[in-house]
Amino acid sequence: AAGAGRVHTPAPVAHADYATESALKMLRAVGGGDGVKRFMVLNTWRNIADAPIANDHLAMCDARTVIAPDDFLPAQHVTREHASNNYRLAPLHARAHHWYYYPAMIKDEVLMFQQYDSDPRAPARYTFHTSFKDRRADPMLAPRQSIETRIIAIFDDDSIPPDSMPDTSAASEAVAGTVPAAAARMTDGLRHVAYWKAEHVMWMRRTLHATPDGLEKVVRAMTMSRDAESAASGLSDEQRDELYAMVVSDPTFARIARANFPPLPAGAEGT
Repeated sequence: AAGAGRVHTPAPVAHADYATESALKMLRAVGGGDGVKRFMVLNTWRNIADAPIANDHLAMCDARTVIAPDDFLPAQHVTREHASNNYRLAPLHARAHHWYYYPAMIKDEVLMFQQYDSDPRAPARYTFHTSFKDRRADPMLAPRQSIETRIIAIFDDDSIPPDSMPDTSAASEAVAGTVPAAAARMTDGLRHVAYWKAEHVMWMRRTLHATPDGLEKVVRAMTMSRDAESAASGLSDEQRDELYAMVVSDPTFARIARANFPPLPAGAEGT
């Protein structure tokens, strides 16, 4: 699967890609924000291979069967380039969740679904989704190849109250834009290794332990990222330097990093 010019493996975790903060960042990145009464983030997804999709299908959970707030687990999607707030789907009410997918999708079929709706009155504001393995699929078939795009729909509707985008978002953004908040996000991201892409886990394990200054290299890469959704997004160069100094000297960050990203086995460094 490809996203933002990058190639990723399928994500086998039930998740919603956006929380309010990250959706607002995307809106502002395309010039929206002030005066917008309501907006939605939509996703288009399709197969790009000549053969139908045989495995790692994309499944979506019927939002009517998701129980809020119990089923919403705040989380972060962390890569080498950025970290963004989103949600994971809690398993507490798994028996109530209804899942749907389209088998054997071909390349001229497009799946569109809602990622986020800023209107708090909307009956469905998020779509939890995940890839999944089909145990009946032939393991010799080619892996899934897919592409997705994100679309922002902005509504100019006077019937939508101004607080469809809650006033607390400004305060939340102010807090999120501080160095301590960015440091907390970086540390919290280390606790969710199960949600990291395999290639990013490999990079962390390799970089962290390859040289005596591995921790410094990891922290520098994370704090200097210019990605719009990185933990350091919105910080000035001076604040990034402050963030680096804060995180690299934080024993909690170092302890969690080394515990959750152990050294690669001998001979595996080049894999």
